[in-house]
Amino acid sequence: MGGSPQKKNLLNKTLVFIANLLNDLNIIWFIGYGTLLGIVRNNSCIDGDDDVDIICSYENYKMLIDIGKHLDCKVIIFSNFVRWEINAFSPIDFYCADIKGADFHENHEKVIWTNCYPLIHKKWHTAILNLPNDVEAKLSRRYGEDWKTPKKCKGNRKRKYL
Repeated sequence: MGGSPQKKNLLNKTLVFIANLLNDLNIIWFIGYGTLLGIVRNNSCIDGDDDVDIICSYENYKMLIDIGKHLDCKVIIFSNFVRWEINAFSPIDFYCADIKGADFHENHEKVIWTNCYPLIHKKWHTAILNLPNDVEAKLSRRYGEDWKTPKKCKGNRKRKYL
């Protein structure tokens, strides 16, 4: 959803916070888009990214809205997407997906994350991050064969099957 560039330390702090919260709530989720790219490529969120990207089940949509309000953060609501803006953290974007077998049909950007199971659990800082199965192939399809090389742009948004 485009916003102000954030420092990687604040993005990393936000990712630890949200990973621990989602894991405590037993929500099915994984990191996506630029957050996934940064963690796999750099073992860190990307300096200058504008948010933390989470893919989760659409079944958790209402819960995410309620939790955000309980945390006293600004909650921005779209039909398939929830954004939290919390003081002292970077914005968190929740892309809600219909889960069909092992595929997550993400409804905001209209991307199908294919063959996501089994999720990869990565110990990172003081959290366990969830990554989709076959992560390098997904990054290659989203950002191109040279995804390991940092670029100034956000990648090809036309790739709808990851």
